[in-house]
Amino acid sequence: MKTLARLACTATIMLACATTAQAQTTAAQMTGGWTLLSLDTETAEGPIQPFGPTPLGFIDFSGNGRFMMQFMRPDLPKIAANNRLKATPEESIAIGQGVVAFFGEWQLQDASTGEVSLRIVGSSFANWNGTAQKRFVQVSGDRMTLINPASPSAGRSTLKLERVK
Repeated sequence: MKTLARLACTATIMLACATTAQAQTTAAQMTGGWTLLSLDTETAEGPIQPFGPTPLGFIDFSGNGRFMMQFMRPDLPKIAANNRLKATPEESIAIGQGVVAFFGEWQLQDASTGEVSLRIVGSSFANWNGTAQKRFVQVSGDRMTLINPASPSAGRSTLKLERVK
């Protein structure tokens, strides 16, 4: 009987610890500006870094439910004509593949899973305009991990970010 009581007590303590250990992310923790540290994508062909090993990027989750995200390669070519409307086809391709920017509305759906819904109003990847998408976030102090299960690079992207101070 004592053994059964000890097992029940141990199970209760373990359950309480497991429940407490689950990471919860609140909307207040997400709100603010975030600098991109890394962006890695798992594709069917293998892992890629669509914006290179040292990407530039910024995310802002505003308290009013608006967001903006911008990511780019740091090695984008300069346009020889010094006029963005007169880029060569090669310059345009490199820039088009090396930049993505989008904005819209966000809402934290589930604090326990970190599910966030995005309604994309406008994007440099026009296929996303007007779409509803989900992301998963986890905030720990001044660090955020954001997962896009269906990135435009045809894979699952994991972003590591740091809060802007």
